[in-house]
Amino acid sequence: PWYLVTKVDIDEVYAPLRQQAGLVLALISILLFAAGMLLVFLWNRRQTEYERKEIEAKLERLALTRHFDYLTKYANDIILLLDGDRRIIEANDRAVEAYGYSRDELLGMDALKLRAPEDRPGTRVHMEQVEKEKGLLYESRHRRKDGSIFPVEVSARLIETEGKKYYQNIIRDITERKKAEGIIANYQLDLEMMVERRTRQLAEAHERLERTERLAALGRFAGALAHELRNPLSVVANAVGYLTMPGVQISPEEQTDTM
Repeated sequence: PWYLVTKVDIDEVYAPLRQQAGLVLALISILLFAAGMLLVFLWNRRQTEYERKEIEAKLERLALTRHFDYLTKYANDIILLLDGDRRIIEANDRAVEAYGYSRDELLGMDALKLRAPEDRPGTRVHMEQVEKEKGLLYESRHRRKDGSIFPVEVSARLIETEGKKYYQNIIRDITERKKAEGIIANYQLDLEMMVERRTRQLAEAHERLERTERLAALGRFAGALAHELRNPLSVVANAVGYLTMPGVQISPEEQTDTM
């Protein structure tokens, strides 16, 4: 019998497997490369977003600083910038001049120390109103380093940046305005007293005029009686009767003048 013997080389046997393995490896490499590129893209995007926020925050701080510097340079009022704990972190030259403290003494100081002791209990209420309404205008009294007290008008505003709260206070010394208001109040009081005095004088003059008219009427009546009646006793009797009439009142001075 005849037999056919076939010989297949081992490389030829594994060739399809190697080809498939190469394709799988290439596919895996492509997937890994794509995943890596995606991670790099996401990382770069996240880094870019972070850097963008940092730049915006720096610009915001810079704008706040420039804004405060501008106000500091041109404002005639006291300007204080406080942190959330009421500590002074910025103060303009007018504040140094008004309170008598040096700039180093003001920075880090609790702003409560600048208030008159009697007005300090209202500080918390004012700060709560500022946070609620984002701004507030109110009057208070502040104290200088030497202990002297002066009236002020405070315009407070809430500023939030980088998740932190700041309070900007623009403070105006209203000493002269209070003096003017006092002068006007005194003038109004004097005017009211003058009107009251004049009204009283007019009432007294009117009363004297009425009394004079009564005396004149009494004189005319007595003269008429004396002319018409010849009997003195009848004249006296008629005069007494007139004096006792209802509604006729004669003061002791008038009785003396008549007699």
